[in-house]
Amino acid sequence: MILPFNPKDLLLENNKASYHFDQTGEIGGTYRGVFEFRCYLNPVQYIAADKEYRDLLGSNAALADPHADNLAYALTQLKYRILKAPPFWYSEDSLFPGGSVPDREVISHILTAATEAELQYRTSLLSKQEEAVNKLKAIIDQRKADAQVDKELEEMDAESDEPTKKPKKKGKKPASE
Repeated sequence: MILPFNPKDLLLENNKASYHFDQTGEIGGTYRGVFEFRCYLNPVQYIAADKEYRDLLGSNAALADPHADNLAYALTQLKYRILKAPPFWYSEDSLFPGGSVPDREVISHILTAATEAELQYRTSLLSKQEEAVNKLKAIIDQRKADAQVDKELEEMDAESDEPTKKPKKKGKKPASE
């Protein structure tokens, strides 16, 4: 029985993720090994995966069984997402890597891990962007505060540089010699 995927089992490093897979399928027995995934597909990889998905389903793709549709999508996505996989994933008698794994739940599980890697990667990018924006805002706020202090100091200096005027005394004028 394949256990549910745990997102905490993914290890992200730069734009790659690794995932240690250790599950027992109903047909194929125990599957073990480490997968390494791309955390995203570039546009050409995405288009190529989509093309192969449609090709795998054939000319009447709209009539494909939903399970066949899901498997075709999973296998074509994983073909481009997986960078390294354990030996059980590769077989000479399959059109696609993973295509000879008899337990469909294994394929679905691996696709979940690969797409979760992308989700976590994109989330970490957003966090880094938010952190950078917040740092920038703090710098701007500090510079504004510094500029305000500088302005106040300049005003104080300007006031102290003005010649002081002594009040005139009322009364007698000084005697001239």
